[in-house]
Amino acid sequence: MARHAVILVHGMGEQVPMQTLKRFVDAVWAQDRSLISRGKPDPMTDDRPRLDETPNRWWAKPDELSDLLEQSHIVTESTSKPDGSDVQSRTKVEFFEFYWAHYTAFNKWSDVWPWVAGLLLRKPSQVPKPVWSIWLILWFFTVLAAVAALYGIYQVSFGRETTGWWAFAGTVAVAVVSALANVFVLTRFGDVARYVVAKPNTISVRQGIRKAGVDFFSKIMNAQEDGKPAFDRVTVVAHSLGTIVAYDVMSYLFARHNDEIDEAALGAEGAQPARAALEAYIQAKQAEGGDTVDLPPDEFHPLVDAAREEWLEQGGTWRISDFISLGSPLTHAEFLLAFDAGDLAEDQQRRIYPTCPPTLERDLTTDDWRMCYRFGMKPPETGWTESGAPRVPHYAAMFGYTKWTNIFSPRRYILSGDLISGPVRALFGSREPKYKNEVQPRLQAATDIAVLPPLTHGDHGAPLPGHKRKFMTHNNYWSMKPRHASERVLAKGAAPYHIKVLRDALRIDKT
Repeated sequence: MARHAVILVHGMGEQVPMQTLKRFVDAVWAQDRSLISRGKPDPMTDDRPRLDETPNRWWAKPDELSDLLEQSHIVTESTSKPDGSDVQSRTKVEFFEFYWAHYTAFNKWSDVWPWVAGLLLRKPSQVPKPVWSIWLILWFFTVLAAVAALYGIYQVSFGRETTGWWAFAGTVAVAVVSALANVFVLTRFGDVARYVVAKPNTISVRQGIRKAGVDFFSKIMNAQEDGKPAFDRVTVVAHSLGTIVAYDVMSYLFARHNDEIDEAALGAEGAQPARAALEAYIQAKQAEGGDTVDLPPDEFHPLVDAAREEWLEQGGTWRISDFISLGSPLTHAEFLLAFDAGDLAEDQQRRIYPTCPPTLERDLTTDDWRMCYRFGMKPPETGWTESGAPRVPHYAAMFGYTKWTNIFSPRRYILSGDLISGPVRALFGSREPKYKNEVQPRLQAATDIAVLPPLTHGDHGAPLPGHKRKFMTHNNYWSMKPRHASERVLAKGAAPYHIKVLRDALRIDKT
């Protein structure tokens, strides 16, 4: 039986332990009737056949892999789907939550103001188009607040204090604005300010979250059962600010695993055909030239899976097959993680931020571009050559072994869709440094999928027929409640489009 671990990383705000995980499991597991044959006995009703409306079963189990006693992880009954013979294809799934909200509790305005000021004090040319509207609104309210403060000082200084109903209305307005600011700014964007910005007063928060994440992910990847790995593969699903947290944790973790290799498992020739095929494919795409080159998922993903499986057979322990980002602010990385687009591109080329596909580097021995470097030199009788195998990935080549699916809700104006999310394919594509007049194409391999509603084309294209735009969809990526008549359940067991996309990305029943 295959074992599949799913790690959920929650987003910003004062999250309640297990609350997000339970809702997520309900959407992707309990309500997905395609995973369990209706003829399979129900383990909760004395083995009697389950009814059509019976959800797939799961149970909470104390989490021995987490240091947080508030947490439990969720174990499921095994899937059961006939495969055309008497044999049932079976997968058992375990859902874990990486809970980090307690590290950012008790946000203060002193944590938020430096971050807001850093966003405001940028040249208009350094503000990406998708956040232009927010940048202008932020400036508008900043100027309005400054004018109001100056006007108040003027009135008091010249003995013209406002009295009566105007004073009462002003007091109420200030109280309401203050309460809303504390609820929506401090408890949410305070998390962003304390995690994204590296300042002396935020280092301990960033260090605590990342270290806990690296330790937790490592325990799941290295878990053993009967002397064998407990999980065949691991999927990381993250939402909102949690996508940045997960991206960072995976980056640090991969740098600890990238040089793992077992010489005994390599064989006399040290052959790595899957790794070689993946590199050759990326090299061929880069040679196509042009400004951008897409790596289609149906071509790229099988090569990534094969390279990871080969690495596992040759001593590697990297089991994270998929990274699924939901409502990710990584679409604003040039605004949040760097100072501008040029600064982000330099950091990506310097391996600070992993790209998808991995950034290639010039191999001076073979005079070609590679994402893997030679593991070691061996005597000629071993069959290992200087320019050939074996090789291991450089420490920022994470997306050569992990597939990235980014699910977002297209934004329009301010309230329509999800203002926080957007595509990441172009921004996190890889582009090699230019030499003289060379023009290296940007290779793009992350899979962007628009939901709530799906689009016909582009980041801001028209939604597909039958789908209307939704308002404030940031927290609806695993919501089973339809937001419009076009997405109402038409048949028993059917799910809205965004749930189908999420289930397809998870591939729970695929080994």
